[in-house]
Amino acid sequence: MKKFLPFISLFLSLGLNAQCTISGTAVNASTLTCSTFSGCTIVYVGDGTSATTLNMNANLNLTCLGAIQFIIRNNASIDFSPGNNRLTLGDGSSMTIESGGNFVGGSCNASELIYIGTNLLASCNGGAGADLSFTDLINLGGTGSLTSNSPVCTNNTINLLATPPPNGTYTYSFFGTGLPVAGTTYSSSPSYNVTASGTAGSYVYQVNMKSSLSGNPIAVAEITVVVNSGLATTTPVVSVTQPTCTTATGTITINSPTGTGITYSINGLTYTNTTGIFSLVSSGTYSVTAKNSSGCISSSTNVTVNAQTNTWNGTSWSTGFPPTSGQKIVFTNAFSSSSDLSGCSCQVSSANVVINSGHTLMVTNDVKIVGGGTLTFEDGASLVQTNDAAVNSGYITFKRKTTALKQYIIPIGHHQ
Repeated sequence: MKKFLPFISLFLSLGLNAQCTISGTAVNASTLTCSTFSGCTIVYVGDGTSATTLNMNANLNLTCLGAIQFIIRNNASIDFSPGNNRLTLGDGSSMTIESGGNFVGGSCNASELIYIGTNLLASCNGGAGADLSFTDLINLGGTGSLTSNSPVCTNNTINLLATPPPNGTYTYSFFGTGLPVAGTTYSSSPSYNVTASGTAGSYVYQVNMKSSLSGNPIAVAEITVVVNSGLATTTPVVSVTQPTCTTATGTITINSPTGTGITYSINGLTYTNTTGIFSLVSSGTYSVTAKNSSGCISSSTNVTVNAQTNTWNGTSWSTGFPPTSGQKIVFTNAFSSSSDLSGCSCQVSSANVVINSGHTLMVTNDVKIVGGGTLTFEDGASLVQTNDAAVNSGYITFKRKTTALKQYIIPIGHHQ
C-alpha cells in the first residue's frame, strides 16, 4: 500500500483499477487537489468501518481523473457546513452512497453543490436547477451512470447504456445530440442506439432515470461521446497480381484510400501495413480494409488470390473455371472439354481426358501423363506449347481423319 498523504491511501486491485481511500476522522477539502488522486479510477470516502468526515471547506474538483467511481462508505460523510462549496466529478463518473453514508448540509441552501461533468446533479435543498436534493441522492443510493462505446466513427452506431442508482426500479429517457430535444419516451430499456451522423466532434448525451421511490425522483447521468471522422462509406479500391507459372504467391495492392496515418489490413485484425502493398500472399479470399489515424475502419472489399494449381476432380475446378494461363492444370478424374483451356502446365493423373474437336489446350511448359492417365485430342483439336524447352512425359493420342487413298492400276508394259 502506497501512502500519498497520512489520510490518502492507494492500492491496485488485480492491476486493473487504482483505488484511493480518504480516511481519517476529519479531512479538509482544502488539503486535497485532483493530483492527490492521480491514476485512481475509484475514490472511497472512508474505509467502511471508522468514522470519516470530508469537510468541504473549499471546492474539490476531481475532473482531471476522468470518469471515476466516487463511493461514500458506511460511517463516512461529506460535510458542506463550512461554506458554499462544490464537489465536481468528471464527465461519466458515478457516485454511490452506501448504507450508513451521509451528506451534511449545514444551512442546506442551494449553493452547496455536486456536479458530474457539466450537469448539476444535486444541491442540498434541490434548488438552483439541480436534478436532486441531497436527501433524494441518499435515498437513491447514488447517481447511476451512463456509458457508451466512445470513441466512434461517423456513420457508425453510438451505443448508450444506463446503469441505475442502487435503490428502486427505473424507467429511462435519453436525450442529447441526434435525439429528440425533449428526450425519448420513458421505457424500461436502459440502452439506446443512435447513428453518429454529421461531423466529427464531441457530443453530450444524457439519460433521465425515473425512480419508483416516493416522489419519483429523477437521477440524471451524462457522458461525452467523441465522434471521429470515419471511413465507413469508403470502400478500398484494390488490384491483385495473381500467381504465375514461376511464382506461387500473389500480391494485393490497395490503390485507395491513401493518406497520412492510414494503415491497411487483409484480415480485419492487423493494421500494421502502411504501404497498402501485401506481397507473398497465399491463395485464398481476403477482406481488405483501411483504418485512419482516428481508428475508423472502412467498408471491406473481398479479393481472391488464386491457387497456382487448378484441379479438375470430375465435378468442378478447385479454383473455378476457366483455369488461368498462370495456373498449373491438373486432372484427377475424367474430363471432356467444352471450350479452350490455357495453363502454365498440364498434368493428367489416373484420368481419361479428352480435348474435343475445335478446342485447343494451350500450355506454356510441360505436359505430363502419369498414373495410367490418358490425354486424347480428337480430330480438329490442338495442343499448343509456347516453351520450346518444355520436357513432356507420357503418351498423347492424336486422332486425325484422312481422305481415303485412291487405287492406281498401272498397265503392264508401262513404267512410271
